[in-house]
Amino acid sequence: MCLTAHWIDNDWELQKRIIIFCIVENHKGETIGKQIEECLHEWGIDKVCTITVDNASSNDRAIAHLKKKCKWKDVILNNDCMHMRCSAHIVNLIVKQGLEEQHESIMRVRNAVKYVRSSPARLKAFKRNFVKFLKIFYNVTLKFSGSSYITSNAFFRELATLHVSLTTMMNKGDYHMASMAIRMRDKFNKYWGNIDNMNWFLFVAILLDLRYKLKYVSFGLATIYGSDPFFVKRMTEKIEDMLHLLYKQYAHSSLEHTSKDKDSIQDYIFMQLDGEDDPSVLLESQFAKHLEEEQYVESISEVT
Repeated sequence: MCLTAHWIDNDWELQKRIIIFCIVENHKGETIGKQIEECLHEWGIDKVCTITVDNASSNDRAIAHLKKKCKWKDVILNNDCMHMRCSAHIVNLIVKQGLEEQHESIMRVRNAVKYVRSSPARLKAFKRNFVKFLKIFYNVTLKFSGSSYITSNAFFRELATLHVSLTTMMNKGDYHMASMAIRMRDKFNKYWGNIDNMNWFLFVAILLDLRYKLKYVSFGLATIYGSDPFFVKRMTEKIEDMLHLLYKQYAHSSLEHTSKDKDSIQDYIFMQLDGEDDPSVLLESQFAKHLEEEQYVESISEVT
């Protein structure tokens, strides 16, 4: 097991250190949770914001153990958002699902050798589209896997990019590519299809990004989860309410720390447990169009 600590230092620089690398007795969730608990106690770490793990069920139980056993200072929102699923691992699972379908497609093509030989251009086009499609997931994985910069504010935008890419391939790709995209979309929905199962800190992160703010949150929710205005409005308000709760807790905590030691600066530590057609450009153009439509409606309302 490898446990890496991430934190922002007093100079606002992102720091990263491996604080334990060891063999665990077994892969049970409680065993992993106890090992992490002991490591944090040894280092004197008593403030944790999130713990990022891959999607093994044992890790779910490990996080549950930590929530129950560890009484950290300045707990954020009762640790409701402490469990952070590894987005890069989820993308990997989505691609694997697609490659399984691709393997089946290749076998079907090989069984029709005469057809392939009579249409080399079709096979070449199929390979080209396949590589172009997977490149999207490769680029997203690189962004999610960055360790020398903050990635939380990139999550929501890349999530929308993946959704747009899968939807486009399902509707415009050939039969084999569309079939692959459908299976990948099913895996996408397993982890990201239900907004209530996601870590809401990731929505707050895009909300705090000055390039996007609240309007992009609404736009992204409509893009990924459907354009039902009532749903989008309710979810947007819920995210905004969480931001207010975070601010209130931060303000209250700051007052307490200031009264004790005016020169002290409190940091939160983030933990990570290892275990040609650009859709992002398309998404940006759709967002720009969305903003133009909103401004047009507002101007009409002012005139009337």
